[in-house]
Amino acid sequence: MTAAALPTTVLEVSTTVLYPGADGSISYGQLPIPLAGVVPCQLRFADGVCASGSLLAVEENGWLLLVHGYTTAQGRPVASRGWALEQPADEPGRRFRIRSMVPAGPVAVS
Repeated sequence: MTAAALPTTVLEVSTTVLYPGADGSISYGQLPIPLAGVVPCQLRFADGVCASGSLLAVEENGWLLLVHGYTTAQGRPVASRGWALEQPADEPGRRFRIRSMVPAGPVAVS
């Protein structure tokens, strides 16, 4: 048996699901820098449920968080979703906050 490698970043979410304004702390690793590209991460929700995902730096204080589909502790399936993540200016360090949901599908550029 081989041990699985630890993900680059572990996000401890203070709630049981993500939504704009949800927050948490970074318990392992750090948010990626722009040159890192897409890096794997793991989310640990307040009810003990874990989900896998990936992070991509997209601006100075902004990351794209893709959370793969998972099932809540109550058995409700949650589809894969994209989220805009930031570090709050008033809480520097190892905190993060969900800024908004990223719409699925093509996005018009004007």
